[in-house]
Amino acid sequence: MAKSRFKLIGVVGKELKMRYAHKEKAYSEPFASLLETSPAFLLWILRQTRFASEAPGARLLFEEMAATRSKASRTWWGSHFTMSCKCDGCRGGRETDVLAIVELSSGDRIALHFEVKHPKDRLSQGQAARYKLRANCWAANAPPTMIAHTEATTILLWTEPTTKHATSEVSDFDNVITWDALTAEFPDAGIPDCSEPG
Repeated sequence: MAKSRFKLIGVVGKELKMRYAHKEKAYSEPFASLLETSPAFLLWILRQTRFASEAPGARLLFEEMAATRSKASRTWWGSHFTMSCKCDGCRGGRETDVLAIVELSSGDRIALHFEVKHPKDRLSQGQAARYKLRANCWAANAPPTMIAHTEATTILLWTEPTTKHATSEVSDFDNVITWDALTAEFPDAGIPDCSEPG
């Protein structure tokens, strides 16, 4: 009986994880697609960061990223992690939802680490701090399946009302962009309506 119960818990847990991944993908996939296809969107994103002055003429290295990743990877942008590093940012295969490596007008290569939160989601304790640790770790020593880069920044993508759940966590990200702000600038981005339920 206990064995069946644990098996059921495992199945339910897997189903919940898949359901979460599906919700997150509804936001991350069109976001990454727009980064790839719209220089104006990449410019707008970079202007929200400390790299604003070098944003004009910047180039997303998505083809190079795809070529560097393992054959099992389905996208250039999603689920970047490493199992070899044991720092607090990487340990256990902690991942970056959307990673974009960009060549600035200066020729320097930087990484944008995006944490994607759908409207019903919230930050877990320490998640933001781990993002920054991981970003700094990879900038100093990029994993083998990643393009080397010299600097990085972390960006939270989410819906403003959820800030009440973890206000202190938000400040640990270098930048915060709401879905509402993004879709106001780029209404055809393909991002789901954040006002729609669940």
